[in-house]
Amino acid sequence: MTNDPAAIEADLRTDPDKPVSGSPIELMADFTGAELTDSSGMTFEVRVKEEPVYFEAKKEGQNVFSGTYTFPEPGIYEVYMHLYTDDIHVTKKKQVEVQ
Repeated sequence: MTNDPAAIEADLRTDPDKPVSGSPIELMADFTGAELTDSSGMTFEVRVKEEPVYFEAKKEGQNVFSGTYTFPEPGIYEVYMHLYTDDIHVTKKKQVEVQ
């Protein structure tokens, strides 16, 4: 099956549910609409004062990736999830509110 980039959706969860700045936060990206393989990968990108900060995510399940990040200060952050599978690169954006 070939993945259709337009059909891929992403959900972003945090642990804890209400992230606090200065403490490590686990980010979990759950993708639907794609058949991911062992070679699929994902990178998180957090925008801090308009500057991108990238960190690798590890595959946790069939379509779930996670990574840990410490937000520097309270605010609303844009988090981009870069999914690489087969020969496609899909980027999804979500917001995270940090206390």
